[in-house]
Amino acid sequence: MKQALTALAKCSCRGIPRATAVVLLGCCSVGAQAAATTNGIGNPMLDLPQLPRLQAQKTFNPQLTHLWHVALQQNIPEVITSTCVAIDAGIKNKVPDLHALLPSLEHLAVSKTLPLTVRMSVVRALVEISDQHTQAILVHLDSAQPSAFAQIVDPLLAKWHTVSMRNIWIARVKNPSAELQVKVSAAKALGAAGDHQANAVLKNVVQNAGEPLVLRFAAAQSLAKLRASGVAALSKSMLKTQGHSVPQRLLICSMLAGSKTALQRKMLLGFAGDSNSAVAAIAWRALIKTDVHALQALASHMSGNADPTIRLLVAKAWRRIGGNKSIDGLGTTLNDQRRPVRWYARDALIFLGSHGQSRMKVIDTCRVIIHGSDPRAIRQACLVLGKLDDKASANDFVSLLSNKSPAVRLGAVVALRRVSIARTLPAVLKFAQSTAKNSQFASANLNKPGYAVQLNEDNLQLSQAFEFFGLTHYAPALSVMIPCIPKHAPYGIEARQAAIWAIGMIDNGQNHPKLARELAGRLDDMEMPIPEFEQVREMSAITLGRIHAKARLTDLNASYTAGDIGPLSLACRWAIGKITGKLPPLPHATTLFQAGFLVPLSQH
Repeated sequence: MKQALTALAKCSCRGIPRATAVVLLGCCSVGAQAAATTNGIGNPMLDLPQLPRLQAQKTFNPQLTHLWHVALQQNIPEVITSTCVAIDAGIKNKVPDLHALLPSLEHLAVSKTLPLTVRMSVVRALVEISDQHTQAILVHLDSAQPSAFAQIVDPLLAKWHTVSMRNIWIARVKNPSAELQVKVSAAKALGAAGDHQANAVLKNVVQNAGEPLVLRFAAAQSLAKLRASGVAALSKSMLKTQGHSVPQRLLICSMLAGSKTALQRKMLLGFAGDSNSAVAAIAWRALIKTDVHALQALASHMSGNADPTIRLLVAKAWRRIGGNKSIDGLGTTLNDQRRPVRWYARDALIFLGSHGQSRMKVIDTCRVIIHGSDPRAIRQACLVLGKLDDKASANDFVSLLSNKSPAVRLGAVVALRRVSIARTLPAVLKFAQSTAKNSQFASANLNKPGYAVQLNEDNLQLSQAFEFFGLTHYAPALSVMIPCIPKHAPYGIEARQAAIWAIGMIDNGQNHPKLARELAGRLDDMEMPIPEFEQVREMSAITLGRIHAKARLTDLNASYTAGDIGPLSLACRWAIGKITGKLPPLPHATTLFQAGFLVPLSQH
């Protein structure tokens, strides 16, 4: 089951000057990239059996590097540029032997006859190769023509901690006539290179209100990376002399983010409750790393912030702090209107509940929620209780199967599958039968508004119920699952997929002689214009293996290909091994890298 995450909103920038807002895209979009999470439902059928995960082996034509070398010798700017673009793609795809191109690239990089744009593409290729043998020539280019090469080369030289560039970067930052982008690049490089000799220069830039904001932010971020001393004193001075405008607060927070001292952390805590979410987010991120317990008193107040970025950061703080207050706070977050926030809160409660000392508190909190009236919160609480295997809540889960909200019903049936109590199976079967009828009705009325959504909701609920039946080998459920096998059955893909998988877990093929023939029909169905869904074909193959359908080995062998590493081919391989007792060799696939330019003739 795959559902797209709803992206978190960017930091609120209301009231921030436009120039500042542009800068914030690079430094303050805190929380937009939340920790990877899922809807928390899961599908056991995708892991039983555990099929191997294979990747195609990438191959490279040995002529490719030679052709690029020849192309670089041509005095044709367009060819050189295109070759460098191809080299960049080759580096990302780990084409071997590219270091042999370094002499040609270095020669072109310093050429006095090539257009500057061509030389820039050459230098980008050198930077992508990232060989320290090129350091001297990159330093030369960066020093001689910073307006062209600094932004390309500075990050790599900073990564290499190139000593000879440090004074140059400092001089550029101090030079009032230097181009802005060159100064910004130098300020960033000083922080990345860890050059503490630049502390004073960077501080001067930050407090100089006459400098462009983009440069001041770059300097502030570098001071944070350097964890420079004296930042707290500078921050206080700026607040006194330059006021409390949003850009000033952002600059100060950016500097303090290194939070080297207790005083810096105290100042950050003051900004953590800032009315501007971009300011608050910087402070929260820094304190979560360095002094998360200091945020506890502020967490409840900020959990109601209008910006989902802040609400997510509060949830992250609660997860790290732990304890009863954090669990209560995460419980209230289960109904957050933004999916990533409530999903994170759910996973945090599961994490805390997995530890003995917090388990009962998490369970008690979620039990209260499932007796409430908020569908979003009830669903997430059910998922938590199910994951924590709270069998004592099984009757409550059964009661929720009749809830009017499909989100609640889905959460309840997932929880019942996870706690896996046999006495609940008849109730789940009754629920599946009712839902199957709803699905049939929705399928017959798809042209009417709302029924497509209902069909999808029924699909998700049925798939979970069917997987529960399969895991518990509940034979009475065969009557509701076997009708899902036909191609045009009025059920969603996942419901059909789960039904076929569960049938194989329950039925050995003896009770339904026609089963193998029906499944083989699904496996073989490539009839155009609407072939069978591949997920259904995959599960049909697995179930043919489980019921030891020897008469269908021909069908399985036809869908297993030695060069196909896809799930269907691997499912057929597993089924063949299940029936014969001997697994065929693992499929092996190769892909030939092509950069789209100067492809060797032997590849055509």
